[in-house]
Amino acid sequence: MNASSGPAAATEVSAALDLLVGQFSQPLAFLRELVQNSLDAGTNSVEVSVGFDDGQRCAVVEVADTGEGMDREIIDHQLTRLFSSSKEGDFTKIGKFGIGFVSVFAMKPRAVVVDTGRGTQAWRVLFHPDRSFERILLEEPVDGTRVRVFVGMPRSELAKFRRECRETLLFWCRHCEVEIRFEGVALNQPFALEAPYQFHHQVPGTEIVLAPSDPDDSHFGFYNRGLTLLEGRGSPLPGISFKIRSRYLEHTLTRDQVLQDQNHRKAMRLLEEAAFKRMPEHLMERLRQAPDPELWKAASRVLRWPRRPPALERLPIFTRLDSTRCSLQELRSREGPCHALEADELARAAVAEGETVLLVEGGDDPQLEALQAAGVNSVPVAQRWFLLQERLVGPGDESLLKEVGALLGGLGIREVRLVEPLPGLPRAMRVRAVGRAQRRAELQGPILALQADRGLYPSCASLARHDPNLAGYLLARGVALDLEAGATPGADLLERAIQRRRKTPPERRVTRRKRR
Repeated sequence: MNASSGPAAATEVSAALDLLVGQFSQPLAFLRELVQNSLDAGTNSVEVSVGFDDGQRCAVVEVADTGEGMDREIIDHQLTRLFSSSKEGDFTKIGKFGIGFVSVFAMKPRAVVVDTGRGTQAWRVLFHPDRSFERILLEEPVDGTRVRVFVGMPRSELAKFRRECRETLLFWCRHCEVEIRFEGVALNQPFALEAPYQFHHQVPGTEIVLAPSDPDDSHFGFYNRGLTLLEGRGSPLPGISFKIRSRYLEHTLTRDQVLQDQNHRKAMRLLEEAAFKRMPEHLMERLRQAPDPELWKAASRVLRWPRRPPALERLPIFTRLDSTRCSLQELRSREGPCHALEADELARAAVAEGETVLLVEGGDDPQLEALQAAGVNSVPVAQRWFLLQERLVGPGDESLLKEVGALLGGLGIREVRLVEPLPGLPRAMRVRAVGRAQRRAELQGPILALQADRGLYPSCASLARHDPNLAGYLLARGVALDLEAGATPGADLLERAIQRRRKTPPERRVTRRKRR
């Protein structure tokens, strides 16, 4: 780049520089490159400021660090010579190609001034608009490196330019491992995602943060020592948002993509292990210890993954009626559980019959969403089970029920019970027991249950006070139809009722004649 290179060499270098400068589609990205060089120099902080030189009518962007600085040899062989870098193969460095400094020329600066010192040497390197440079030995020592870029503009554009510089630094450098200050204010932000639940995983040289997410709203970010390499929407791991900063990651030469090499594959293996094994197990363990709606929401997303860890099936995270926990594996072994809002009589009776009943807070309980995500269906306990309560009866009712039982004995009915009304069930049904839970889909058993105050029963009970045999026949006939016994038993019922009437004729009534 200096005058001794000769005309042909200067032309060749100039053309190469034009190509390299042209790769920076965002001119202000030079700030990222200068911060990156400061990190490589081992700085513990970077200070960026934007001033204005009224005499030169220039904005002055200054990037200063406390790194190890440069001596004459480094200036000649690295700062001012392209593609010459001692960084290759060193995982503690980011700028593997030695071209980061070239980015300052994307701003078409009027001048670039580099003050740097190392050991007993202190130097100023002055770059002109044509990219030629002068090397000046300084008398005063310089701590670290300070780069000033002079960009021509009217003062009226300074505020907008300063704001754009801050936004650029915030995007590329907010997760840096060292403090990045702009105009004295730190820009660093936690290495985290915007998610209620997130999982942090760290191994030597690599840090990862993950969160389950909707596939259509997933975010990703790749970083090296916190410097942004690539960010975007539409995660390469569907259903997972992540950020990974790793020594194995670096830019491509064009700075628009992460280099896809062997080291990148190492980073991706670490990322996938954390995403598909460690994070789900951590999430479910958190959920087991302290159920929380946000944790359940995250779990629902994980349970929709086609490649979730098999161990998740065995973790007890769902709450039974008695507050104990059960796993997906247990719930899959049946037709699916029931759920109830409280441990009421029906729910307890269903449990006594061997049903698994989960305790939920409502139809939108996140446990139910998680079950559905895992392909397990749960229904309200009253949708699968019912519980009949017997009604107390008087002598007249008891005689009528016995009469009906006697008439229907041929159908396998051993006894007849009058029960409290229960909506959604037939007015006459066959059950195994009264006072115990029974499945709605299994209306069978030796006991005939008649719902009080429904169907023929109220009318027949009233008729029984005058003609119990007729009342019994009519009620039995109606019940037979309700039980879908068909018309065939009709004649048998009538014949049986007549025979019973002959054996037990109605009581004689005594009538008194009125005296004339």
